[in-house]
Amino acid sequence: MKRGKKASLKGFRSFVKDHLAMRALAIVGLGLALPAMSMYVAARTNLGAMVARVPVLGTVMGNAYGRAAIGGLLTAGISYGLMSAGLLGYKEAVAANSIALVMFLGNAMRQSGHLPGMIANSSAAAAVTVDDSALFGYGGSYMNGYSGYLGYLGAEHSDDEEVTGELFGYSSAPSVNVF
Repeated sequence: MKRGKKASLKGFRSFVKDHLAMRALAIVGLGLALPAMSMYVAARTNLGAMVARVPVLGTVMGNAYGRAAIGGLLTAGISYGLMSAGLLGYKEAVAANSIALVMFLGNAMRQSGHLPGMIANSSAAAAVTVDDSALFGYGGSYMNGYSGYLGYLGAEHSDDEEVTGELFGYSSAPSVNVF
């Protein structure tokens, strides 16, 4: 095993300075923002409704991994456009899109239950969350359990019903005043 140089304050300072390169931080920031940018493009172009009309792609959209793949294609298109405009180099565009792909994949694994509970409930997994509802078009998807606002579906309240201050069987306010 090859050993590195002896640790020193000068070496540590150089190491930290290498990580504070503004261009590299901007590329990482772009990679983290690409999923949100792609969902904005999908929402503005109504991509979810257009893709749902295609027989095979409509089925793919019902799967978290299929939405991740389509989201990855959108982010690749955005990063390719930035590269074509001369704002990014090839390796920078690939790096930014790789970060976005990891975010989409992590979100798909979390949505489909393929992450262990400890990881899925951690703050890092929550940070990977991508709102891919724009891929469903207006109203969401029945696969995710929400199909848009359906109006009030409960029973009408009768006038003789007493209000007890309870919410779902639990008291909504403490019964003891501590002051």
